[in-house]
Amino acid sequence: MSDQKVSNLSHYLRDGSRWTVDQMLADTLSDVREHRKAPTKALVLFLDDSDDKYDVGFVQAGLSMSQAIALIDVAKSVILKEMGY
Repeated sequence: MSDQKVSNLSHYLRDGSRWTVDQMLADTLSDVREHRKAPTKALVLFLDDSDDKYDVGFVQAGLSMSQAIALIDVAKSVILKEMGY
C-alpha cells in the first residue's frame, strides 16, 4: 500500500466550487500548519444561501476594519485577473 496521501482533485483543478466549506478550511489550515502558506493576517467570508436566504458573514485575524475592506478590494482585482478580466 502506498504512503501517499489522497488529495482532493479540486485542489489541483483550482475549482473551489467542488469543495465543501469543511474541506476548504481543513486544506487551508493544513497549508498554514505545514508552512506551505505563511499568512500574517486573514479574512474569511461566509455565505449561507440555503432556504432562499443570502446571509453573509466574516471572521478576521489581525486586521482592522479598513484593512479588511482594502483586502477585499485587492482580492477582487486578483480574482478578476485570474478569471481573465
